[in-house]
Amino acid sequence: MELHQSDLKFTWVDYTVVSAMLLLSTLVGIYYTFFNRQNTFEDYMLGGKTMEVFPVSMSLVASFISGITLLGLPTEIYLYGTQYSVINFSVLGVLVLCITFYLPVFY
Repeated sequence: MELHQSDLKFTWVDYTVVSAMLLLSTLVGIYYTFFNRQNTFEDYMLGGKTMEVFPVSMSLVASFISGITLLGLPTEIYLYGTQYSVINFSVLGVLVLCITFYLPVFY
């Protein structure tokens, strides 16, 4: 499959969605800056260690499986073949490291 330069242009829909996401993200940041202040640096960084296991786990999964992965992985495999699947071997090791070292910091 060959990509042409004309296929890689944003339309007004793309600009609208990106602008709305940036505006929403900015508004959330402004809200929490003025109305929900943390007392200490540790409280800010760890969220007071009040979160349960499920939301922290889902946050880790969401950051691990990003939108780029969801959109780019099928394209990568379609264009270049299944050799990309070798990365799955390292995924298991990363998951073990996240569960062992990263998750206990927040829970």
